Amino acid sequence: MGKEVRILIAGGNPDLRRLLAALIDREADLRAVGVTALGAEALELVMSLSPDLIITDGDFSDMGRRDFLERLALMDEDTRPAVIALSRGRGGVRSEGLTVAGIDKPRDLRSLADEIRRTAHLRASGKPEWAVGTNGEYGLYISATRILRELCVPTHLAGYFYLREAAVMTAMNVNLIGAVTKELYPDVARKFGVAPSQVERAMRTVIEYAWSAADSAMIWKYFGPTQSRKPSNSEFISVISDKLYLQKKYVESIG
Repeated sequence: MGKEVRILIAGGNPDLRRLLAALIDREADLRAVGVTALGAEALELVMSLSPDLIITDGDFSDMGRRDFLERLALMDEDTRPAVIALSRGRGGVRSEGLTVAGIDKPRDLRSLADEIRRTAHLRASGKPEWAVGTNGEYGLYISATRILRELCVPTHLAGYFYLREAAVMTAMNVNLIGAVTKELYPDVARKFGVAPSQVERAMRTVIEYAWSAADSAMIWKYFGPTQSRKPSNSEFISVISDKLYLQKKYVESIG
């Protein structure tokens, strides 16, 4: 058995708190060290109980989810716990300041137990999620897919595939982000057999949808707390490609 994971349950939904407490109680390597319905109290418990991980739905009566995550991010790195934010966002995400996993409110609580272990392990290892994933160019496509889905980019529209291709292309050749109209759009268009104008328009459409549909915790993670307006195509691509570029450089550094 691995090291026991100490968990703080924080959220405004009493039924969810009870479900989580029951789940954790059934797992020998998981232990709930505290439960609270208030964000301010949760922050105090982080300091007094030193949990490895917080599970939260963000539905606090005294503060919003974004405010709560921002305050956590300001804490000392050595004492700051990992966070699983239960939301409409899908998949795991990791921020520079926090380890955050945004997943659906669990239909299968057993899968949540596995996510708790994985998130806690990543925090203990000090590695970002992309450093643990698939290597090579295929790994960039896997990571780009995860990021786009977390940001609620609709997968049934062509703009999703254009954005993913553009992000991977830019991660492989960073100069493309400075030549989006002249080089990147035409390169993506040639790959899919469409006009560059179609690529630009389709990207803009899915970004508009994603910006209105994505969970605020996901937007905060990728674009930061000060990003209030919808990003342009090039801004959206650059945020994703920068994550992929870091993944590429890390894989190259470890040979």
